[in-house]
Amino acid sequence: MPNAGKIIVASVCGLLGFAATAILVPSRFDYADAPEDRQQQRLDNIARGFEAGFNATSGDLSVIKRIRASAETDSISIDIQFTKKEIEYAGTGAIQEFRNYVYKYNCAILDKKSVLQEGVTLKIRMTKPSGSVLTNFTINEAACEPYLRAS
Repeated sequence: MPNAGKIIVASVCGLLGFAATAILVPSRFDYADAPEDRQQQRLDNIARGFEAGFNATSGDLSVIKRIRASAETDSISIDIQFTKKEIEYAGTGAIQEFRNYVYKYNCAILDKKSVLQEGVTLKIRMTKPSGSVLTNFTINEAACEPYLRAS
């Protein structure tokens, strides 16, 4: 279904909302040497920024079902569910285009804000309206390396 690819790519605007709000988070924070409660606070702030940006830009294409920040694992886990039924029929090409777009733009912005260098991993699980998995992202320094090298 040709519209599925367009809907998936359009929904990237919601994910890029994270980029706009991540800028508000201080970037000169020494995450590695901070006590765990301060690390948790930093991750909570990033998660709140992601959620606010996502909600402001995603429209009715998708919703955040769960978001959890953990200083123990240095990660932010996000479950996002698409709401448009056309996504159920998204082809592999559209999904791959979407994945490349998400990695390319989010890696660049997270790199500029030093989030990647802090060792933080963003885990995003995206599901179709039916609840079945569409795709997963693990955005961290290692996963971003090819996208950052290419730019």
